[in-house]
Amino acid sequence: MMRKAKWKRVVATGAILMSLGMVFPVADIQAEEVDFGPGIVEIVDDDSISTCADQIRIVYRIHNGRRQKRRWNQTQGKWVDKNWIDLGPA
Repeated sequence: MMRKAKWKRVVATGAILMSLGMVFPVADIQAEEVDFGPGIVEIVDDDSISTCADQIRIVYRIHNGRRQKRRWNQTQGKWVDKNWIDLGPA
């Protein structure tokens, strides 16, 4: 008798979890190119400190059927990441 009650509870829990997928569907996430905008630039006298933030741009590509991304430092003109990072199938 106890097993039957436990089985009903498992089935009811499974039904509730499956219905949550219909109420709160998973959003389709797509990668977009992100531009962080201009860096912070402050120009002052030679005796003071000047700050300058690098402009980082994310570059996406499809290579061998895989989506990949890599960060490009526009200020220094070089890659931030050593290798391309796989994001999944295209």
